[in-house]
Amino acid sequence: AEYMPDAATAVALLHAELRPGDVVLVKASRAVGLDRVAAALLSTHPSPAEQVSR
Repeated sequence: AEYMPDAATAVALLHAELRPGDVVLVKASRAVGLDRVAAALLSTHPSPAEQVSR
């Protein structure tokens, strides 16, 4: 785990570290702002719905 001072920093780190096939679970309250991180990741690393298991 690493501390990120803001959502933009977290997105930048994840963009640098993510590789094809990686799976990311974003879990927190919206007040923390992780919904922005998830949206940013999905905008540049979309995942086909058929690969998502619920």
